[in-house]
Amino acid sequence: MSDHNGNENPQMSDDSPEFDRMLDSIEKAESARKRKGLIFLLIGLIIGAGIFALAFMFRDEVFGPAVDIEEGQQEVIAKTDDPQCRDMIAQVQDLSDRYFKLEPKIEDKLLSEDAAAIQEIRDEVARLQQRLDEIEEFSGEANLRFDESRAQLKEWFDYVELELSFIDRLAREQLAKLEDAKLEDAKLKEEGEPAKEDGTADKAGEEADKKPEGIVVEKGEATKKKEKAEAAKEKKSKKTPEERKQGALVAIHDAFQKFRVWHSSSLHPCGEADEGETPWRPKNETRDSQ
Repeated sequence: MSDHNGNENPQMSDDSPEFDRMLDSIEKAESARKRKGLIFLLIGLIIGAGIFALAFMFRDEVFGPAVDIEEGQQEVIAKTDDPQCRDMIAQVQDLSDRYFKLEPKIEDKLLSEDAAAIQEIRDEVARLQQRLDEIEEFSGEANLRFDESRAQLKEWFDYVELELSFIDRLAREQLAKLEDAKLEDAKLKEEGEPAKEDGTADKAGEEADKKPEGIVVEKGEATKKKEKAEAAKEKKSKKTPEERKQGALVAIHDAFQKFRVWHSSSLHPCGEADEGETPWRPKNETRDSQ
């Protein structure tokens, strides 16, 4: 092949080393360009994600406060700002904290042989009951938002009082059992008679002398078996002290949780503050205004 001056130039063959080096150089340059583009893309994505995260964290400062949400909250507070009602709720919350602190001790010690611990439970339950009565009396001054709220509140106070009385009754019964066992041991020591393993005297010979003979004996034995089965059935149908304890614990625990739900729902039970009365405000809002 010749150029325009008539000189001949050799044509580069596809198999020549020069052609291979040229292709290799082009491929390397293209690969480097792609890698550089990918790196810039990743850097851009990271920077963009960081800016988005910062904007989300400081959205109130960057974009201003969420006016609609804040106004909605203020409207709810204005309709439920009765100070007595809000104070009553806070008092019940304090009472629930005291009960939940006592709950593990009731679980472990109520039916134990530790008379001192059982008496401590009785004393604290009595204080809880007294505080519950005080809060219930105070709740009469609260303005409630709905007509049914007053009945719901009274029912709740009565229910918790009843379940606390069950706890106290179990404590009294357990203390009485411990006292009876103590007196029995003292009596046996005084009489100088060793206690039987089953706690009963051996009256087998005496009972044998009293048994009549013949068919009457068979009839009597059948009657005894029937009475024994009925007694076992009756005992089985009754709840044990442990079952009664667990039932009361669950009932009181659930009652305090339901009270929390009662005043945390969208339909808050508190009403508006009376005219001329200082309305209730959230603690954080009170601090901000000072």
